[in-house]
Amino acid sequence: MLSKVKLLKKENKYFFSVLHGLDIDTIRKLRCDYLGIKTIQLFSDEFDKLKGEIFDLGNAFPEEFRDFKYFKGHEISLLFYSSNENNLNQFLYFLILLRPSRIRKWWEFEAYYPDKDMLEFYEKKHTTNGESIWHTAIDLCHEFQAEDIFKLTDSDISFANQILKQYLVLNKNSSYKHFLSLYYRAYNEEADYFKYLLLFIIIESFIPADDKMGVTYKIRRFCAVIAGDNSIESQIIYDKTSDAYNVRSSLVHNAKNKLPEARYLQYLHSLVCELGILVLIGNLDKETLFNITTAMGFGQRNELLKNTVFKKYKNITMNSVNFYLLEKPKKSKKEKLTKAAYNI
Repeated sequence: MLSKVKLLKKENKYFFSVLHGLDIDTIRKLRCDYLGIKTIQLFSDEFDKLKGEIFDLGNAFPEEFRDFKYFKGHEISLLFYSSNENNLNQFLYFLILLRPSRIRKWWEFEAYYPDKDMLEFYEKKHTTNGESIWHTAIDLCHEFQAEDIFKLTDSDISFANQILKQYLVLNKNSSYKHFLSLYYRAYNEEADYFKYLLLFIIIESFIPADDKMGVTYKIRRFCAVIAGDNSIESQIIYDKTSDAYNVRSSLVHNAKNKLPEARYLQYLHSLVCELGILVLIGNLDKETLFNITTAMGFGQRNELLKNTVFKKYKNITMNSVNFYLLEKPKKSKKEKLTKAAYNI
């Protein structure tokens, strides 16, 4: 039985956003309540209760709501709301940082309690403002794959909660802000070939422009150091980043507009996610990070972390899976276990 306590307070203005492409169980294990963020599952009893507190909620786009339910969009979506708009946005940035996914905004609006002279018109309820649909239900479900869903293992969730607890402080790092501005543009790019180039631009922005050594070598070693959990994984990344860079060069120099090796997109995306996580939790300076890593060996990246909370930092599981998936030899035990965890 639902509580009779109201979801919304009269004195507060609220910001709402439906994010599509989420594993609901994962999200409910992330501790976003300290950010003042709450969640509601669409078409649930609690959602009906919310509709009872907001005048005419959900009636502006009846066909879109019908399509969303038909395509079962509500099974991989949640409605997030808070009286703090910035915290709501920061939580989205946090989610897309952790691993490749296709989290997209579907429905967004604000809700406020009307002035006294409008109370009767709005039936003494909150009313909406700026209600909009970012992507149609058809667009969201088109070519959506199971691996696109944002899902974390329990160990990932434990680590993510450690970051989330300090995220609003950590994200003030100027190097992370620079990273995020580039990454958010790449993340939202729909064309795979252009997204691939944008993701490589992010990595290359950390590489100094000098002629002392080849750019391919610098990039592959940098990626191996910052993204490898151990020396074996670092070596895999070192080898495969060379191939990934060749794909990038093919796109640029041959003026291609189609990604020839689609499997490298997830690989590259995971590299960039791990780079962003490291810059964030290490409070690292973009201008000096490359020079520091040149003196480090494979599997030693945790030496960059001063905060003891993150000293046992391990890659997000799906990122490691994406690194190992490019290996041609028979599947390792680690790969079998991690793939099984994600049902892929």
